[in-house]
Amino acid sequence: SRPSVGSPVRHLRHIPRPAPPADHPMFAEGRRVRMQVLARRLLMLLCERGLVRTADALLSSLLSGGLGDVGSFGGVSCAVHQESGGLSLLHLAAASGSGAMVAAVSAWHVQHGLQLDLAARAPGGLSPLHLAAAGAGVQSEGAARALLQAGGP
Repeated sequence: SRPSVGSPVRHLRHIPRPAPPADHPMFAEGRRVRMQVLARRLLMLLCERGLVRTADALLSSLLSGGLGDVGSFGGVSCAVHQESGGLSLLHLAAASGSGAMVAAVSAWHVQHGLQLDLAARAPGGLSPLHLAAAGAGVQSEGAARALLQAGGP
């Protein structure tokens, strides 16, 4: 029996192609955008876990242009709100139960001249104070206390 000879083009699809160089301009913008998205998601996780120093260092890197031009803190904050499904950095910090994290997020807002919306409602109608109060233990008291000191409802 004769071996089947398929289309030569079909076989070309299986030939491995060399990857473009890492600094190829065609991929630079896409990589920068992906890194910014990953950095914002990491910032959300760090706020949610109450890891203040690491979150502060990452935010500084984002805003200093270390990951490309992200604009301003307001832009980062707005993108976090959209990517998290309606939670602000303050909601995430309050949910962590960490008073230090809540204080850091408050300080970021003051430092960048933005109004801190302590009564902002997340999906489901929860404010940051609701999230802080819903936590268990002494650590949650610190988050609620920090919100009240910042002027929360």
